[in-house]
Amino acid sequence: MEEAKEVACLYVYGIIDGELNAIEELHGMENEPIFSVGSNDIAAVVSVSAKRRFEMTEELLLIHERVVESLMSSHTVLPMRYGTVVLNESEILEIIKARSESIEALFQKVRGKVELGVKVLWNPEPIKARGQLPSCHLAILPFTQQSSIQEGQRYLMEKLYEELVQRKVKSHGEKFISHILEKLSSLSFDKVSVKFPTERLLLAASFLVKKGNVAAFELLVQQLITEYQQLSFLFTGPWPPYNFTKIQLKESGNQTFLLDNPPAPL
Repeated sequence: MEEAKEVACLYVYGIIDGELNAIEELHGMENEPIFSVGSNDIAAVVSVSAKRRFEMTEELLLIHERVVESLMSSHTVLPMRYGTVVLNESEILEIIKARSESIEALFQKVRGKVELGVKVLWNPEPIKARGQLPSCHLAILPFTQQSSIQEGQRYLMEKLYEELVQRKVKSHGEKFISHILEKLSSLSFDKVSVKFPTERLLLAASFLVKKGNVAAFELLVQQLITEYQQLSFLFTGPWPPYNFTKIQLKESGNQTFLLDNPPAPL
């Protein structure tokens, strides 16, 4: 008895504002050639796939990203989440038709623009030092060290002191973040940011910037590096606009979205 063969599906890399032209020879997942499905206005870029699920490996992620970046060089592209698979051309055409207004709106938003990522690292320890706190707060710490107070009181006072320290640290951090975002937003059309994602990571942000303003934006980052030598900056990009193209494509148990988190900036 012959084994049942798995029906080929389509792996989707992104949606573009037209049909493929200069990159038609590019190969994607499983070394399959990519092609477009759609119209002159909206088309999905796909390749035939024998798989319906893909493991999250660095090699496969790079293949996906390479195709999307190639699309970005000649089209406005709405990048898809890694591992997006549809059953056939009919399904992707139905999706495009049903979401055409949302897709067109996103094209208008990101056309001629790229995503740039900025991460800011800091060391909050100097701010936690006793000398950085107001004197009225410092009086709490010696009090907690007195042997005459009960253990419960000592615990509460220590917790209060820790909270005051954290407030002071956050206040310092918020000032840095506010100035950084204000300066970089002057050259961006939109931004997404996460404050204090970890103790050492002060800020992780992505900015939607005109292609022609990338060099000027990088200059702003360099100015911030000079201004805040106590901070460390990591600048990445340009990327496809992963953080600015979220849209639901399916209404089912297996929902598919355009990627809303980039591989590197955030």
